[in-house]
Amino acid sequence: MGGVVYVRGEPGHGLTPTLSDVEHLGFDIEFLPRGEYRRREEGSFLEALKARHPQAFWIPEGGSNEAGVAGAALIADHVLAACPLVQHVVLAVGTGGTFAGLVRGLRGRAMAHGVRVTKDHSTEARVRDWVEEGTGHDTWRLHEDYHWGGYAKCPRDLITFMQDLESPCGLLLEPIYVAKALWATKALQAAGEIAGQTVVVHTGGLQGRRGFEQLARS
Repeated sequence: MGGVVYVRGEPGHGLTPTLSDVEHLGFDIEFLPRGEYRRREEGSFLEALKARHPQAFWIPEGGSNEAGVAGAALIADHVLAACPLVQHVVLAVGTGGTFAGLVRGLRGRAMAHGVRVTKDHSTEARVRDWVEEGTGHDTWRLHEDYHWGGYAKCPRDLITFMQDLESPCGLLLEPIYVAKALWATKALQAAGEIAGQTVVVHTGGLQGRRGFEQLARS
């Protein structure tokens, strides 16, 4: 394995547990200042990076490109196989590619609910661009009120909520994505916006637990 990973941040502050894993897998880590990182979707900026690595296959943030969306569509097959009568499928949304794939794969057979975990107001437009024509907006909805302050913002109340769910369900969860999706699901059910058989997709990310002191040893 090998390659280069570009990360927002400054060198000299030490590596997170996840970035330590990346380094141990043979990747070089290059840090980008916040201002440069904001340009990550600009064509000129990407071309400059690609010119430094002409043989590389470029994977964007979140794996959100056409290949990523097409692969994520397979999630719907697993959901429908396990729960043929499902009416609502809930998924945490970061860059939007996985959610767009879910919408494609469901093809209107269940309502897809995306729970945005960032403050990025451009996410809905990106999802709309990736979703195939013929998949109406009435088959999916993006919920924007459950990010808890922004990406990776995980107040104590959210972590406590997550830990209270872990014991009875017997599964480890994580607070950046999955806990926010579960919180939103309960809130939407209480408000009557979701009714009927509902599946919440666990999107993984458990390695990220190690970045939270109170979760690192669990």
